Amino acid sequence: MRTVVIVFGLVCLMGAIRAQSVGIGTSTPDPSARLDVSDTQRGILIPRLTTAERNAITNPARSLLIYNTTCNEYQYYIPGTGWVSIPTNVTAGSIGPITAFPATGISASGFTAHWSPVAGATGYEVRVYRSCSSSTVVATATFPAGSTSGPVSVSMPCGKSRCYEVRAIFSNSNCGTVASLLISNRVSVPRSGSDPCTTPNTWVSLPAPPANMPVRASHVTIAHGDFVYVGFGRSAALFNSCLDDWWRWEACFGTWTQLASPPVNFRDGSFIFAIGPYIYVGGGRYQCAGGGPYNSFYRYDPATNTWTQRANFPEPRLYNGVGASDGTYGYVAGGRDDPGSVPTNALYRYDPTANSWTQISSIPGNVGREKLFMAYYQGKLYIGGGWTGSLCRQDFYAYDIQTGNWTTLADHPFENTDGWAVAYNGKIYVTGQGNCVGGYRCTNQYYYYDIASNAWSPMPVFPGGRRQGLELVELGEVLYGGWGANCFPPPETFPRDWWAFCP
Repeated sequence: MRTVVIVFGLVCLMGAIRAQSVGIGTSTPDPSARLDVSDTQRGILIPRLTTAERNAITNPARSLLIYNTTCNEYQYYIPGTGWVSIPTNVTAGSIGPITAFPATGISASGFTAHWSPVAGATGYEVRVYRSCSSSTVVATATFPAGSTSGPVSVSMPCGKSRCYEVRAIFSNSNCGTVASLLISNRVSVPRSGSDPCTTPNTWVSLPAPPANMPVRASHVTIAHGDFVYVGFGRSAALFNSCLDDWWRWEACFGTWTQLASPPVNFRDGSFIFAIGPYIYVGGGRYQCAGGGPYNSFYRYDPATNTWTQRANFPEPRLYNGVGASDGTYGYVAGGRDDPGSVPTNALYRYDPTANSWTQISSIPGNVGREKLFMAYYQGKLYIGGGWTGSLCRQDFYAYDIQTGNWTTLADHPFENTDGWAVAYNGKIYVTGQGNCVGGYRCTNQYYYYDIASNAWSPMPVFPGGRRQGLELVELGEVLYGGWGANCFPPPETFPRDWWAFCP
């Protein structure tokens, strides 16, 4: 009986201990601490391990703390990062002897950060925050020892400010660990111009393009650097009214500039993508008068406003194919070559270094298609819709570039063709479509695909009327675009307008 009472008492004691702070050397432990140790003559000994003994720990917990006797440093563990050191000569997380200076070279795609050097630092990390009062990191960049400035890639919206700080990194080459950081002051990075977005998930009508810029549909649009580039396409219902003009739009001030036309007329239905400093355009409709081969492929250099011919597309087609890029390679899917031909389901990759094309896969569904949509996002191509020559499609797929595998995703809400896709913030926005259910007609009800939930949701109804060929691109966290044709019911019309969609 006595044993039962003792055990019961111990259980009660342990429950009481679990419910409150525990003090060693103090009868009034701090209530915010699970364990409060107080002593005026002795300290606490953290477990002391060599690097080899530390590395032998199985599945170390986040924040596990040791003293590394090989390096003579305290170290703690962060899953995905490894063991992080607290060197004896650096105060962890301190605002220390490092100063960040005003940024230069501010553009839509980033800025150049500047800072003071720190003795003993083996590198620097620039962290960019949504604002100076925000804790949300929107970009990071690392630089080697001895650096005092460096370019930072981050989306810079018109009329808004980012904020950056610089952290000095101290590495211990003997232990292979990263030390705690000295952190600079924060510096505001403003971008001038007008921000069209005051309310999320809305359309905003912007000033129309200039009168000397012909109206168009089946054109190409791309965001690159600080600008949106628009060109080519057709300007009337007849297919022989193709355009070869090439324009640049500056978002923050809304200015249009006509640029050099390419040596060939790309016609309507060409494809476009960007890699590094260049924009690549190819293909197009064969029926336009005065044009060159419709498998022509050219590189545009924005810095010099010049066009350079590159390796022709490997098939005599790419009328109504679609392009995208992962930043290293270009990708082109679908399209066809002449009236009555069967569209292709081929997916090609372009290598800009080798200036060569390779067929890498075929779009699932056992059918070729033209006028499909495609966008790249975080290692995958998202492809769907299109016209097979006899019917429209609503199937939708993801192609993993690294593994070469296709995944079948949720169907688009309706069969469609003439769609255009842009990826932003985990979503694929698809606009400018023809709805093929019950007869081909344009629509102003567009949808976006949420990658995380594998589900489609409606965008707000486009206020510019039913439209095919409405092409949006992302620049500075805003989707910009316009043009296109109201294709049904006839007569076909070509609005002269330009829009912002605020995600």
